[in-house]
Amino acid sequence: MLAAGHGTIVFTGATGSLRGMPGLSSFSPGKFGLRSLAQILTREYQSKGIHTAHLVVDGPVDGKLIGGVVRRKWQREGDSDKLAEAEAYLMQPSDLANIYWYLHTQPRSSWTQELDVRAQMEPMFSRL
Repeated sequence: MLAAGHGTIVFTGATGSLRGMPGLSSFSPGKFGLRSLAQILTREYQSKGIHTAHLVVDGPVDGKLIGGVVRRKWQREGDSDKLAEAEAYLMQPSDLANIYWYLHTQPRSSWTQELDVRAQMEPMFSRL
């Protein structure tokens, strides 16, 4: 990237990147550090054409593992409303991919350094 004079590095964070929570003492420090690394790399390489961004993915993603666990929980609890409106509660992988692509293709005049994303019905600062 340095030789080419351009490139993009996107780090994936979580709520733990922004604040610690009980029960996450082994998770949050690493995410804090990742966020700090993204900020350091931005300051060090932005002037050399390298765009570094930190994406806070705040909530569950509808993949095979997490999405499946959440959907089975809703089924057990008889929560048909959430099952019918899953996209309002679970982030869709293809939508996240579009956000990563958006970060990668931003013009140099308006680079994003940090961005928070969550599903519509996900409360601010998820507690999984």
